Amino acid sequence: MRVYANETEKIELPQIYAFDDSMNPIPCPKIVNKEWSIATTAGPYGLRIPSEEHQGRAPLPFKNGDVHFFRPSTDSLGANMDNLYLFSRLDGKALFRPLTIKGRRERRILKKNNAILNIGNITAFSFEVPSFPDTKSKLQYFSGEEDVRYWSICLSGPDTYTSACMMDSQVRTFEGRDGKRYAIFVIGPNEPQLKFEVTKLGYNYLDHSEHRVPLIFYRQMLPRPDFDGRVDVVKPIPPSDSQNQNVLWNFFAESYIGKYSPLGRQCWLDSGFLQSFCGLKKNLR
Repeated sequence: MRVYANETEKIELPQIYAFDDSMNPIPCPKIVNKEWSIATTAGPYGLRIPSEEHQGRAPLPFKNGDVHFFRPSTDSLGANMDNLYLFSRLDGKALFRPLTIKGRRERRILKKNNAILNIGNITAFSFEVPSFPDTKSKLQYFSGEEDVRYWSICLSGPDTYTSACMMDSQVRTFEGRDGKRYAIFVIGPNEPQLKFEVTKLGYNYLDHSEHRVPLIFYRQMLPRPDFDGRVDVVKPIPPSDSQNQNVLWNFFAESYIGKYSPLGRQCWLDSGFLQSFCGLKKNLR
């Protein structure tokens, strides 16, 4: 439950009570450790491994490395009451290709040190950012002329555990060749130096090491009715089509809202990544 409160007045949070089928009060169930949920099965080294049923509700990563975003339907992964989300499933592979000698050696060392959560390839995506009232840092009123009331990017998993989010006023943006404001996000392993270099360039970094199956969510709240990039014009993808790569192009978010939809690529992390960002940067700056 999310509560929006006036900063000048303290508002008590609602209390939650449990009842049985006869409406008799009963104790609330114990809180489940965040390491597990009904959507996961036990994995090695404490990994949260979502069940096949829950994994199957999100399209698999594209083999050619392309990263597309989709709008979930009401009965698919990421469904929400107002359903103003786009999401994409990323790949959680090793830094080095697993079929190489170097890759096999790396995975043996990581498993030995119980550090397998800290590996993963790299993803970069960009999109044109909507305008919003910066009520957090500038105390600006919501005039209704902005594109959206609020937007954010969050990193989660099929088990619904969210490890990181960046809200609109926190996101680093830049001016593209067309004069519009854009944001580049990099999703990668827990490498502090890499995060430092990415943020120094004016981009945004999120660490996917806590997820076996990383999912990126892009959320909008209260978009203006005539805003060209509003998420709810994107055709939702039903779970029945999420694994059929022959029809996924019908649900690409960029086909409906253009550059307002995140779009990018996955690639292997190497020494040239900061120059190319998986080939993404050359198209924008």
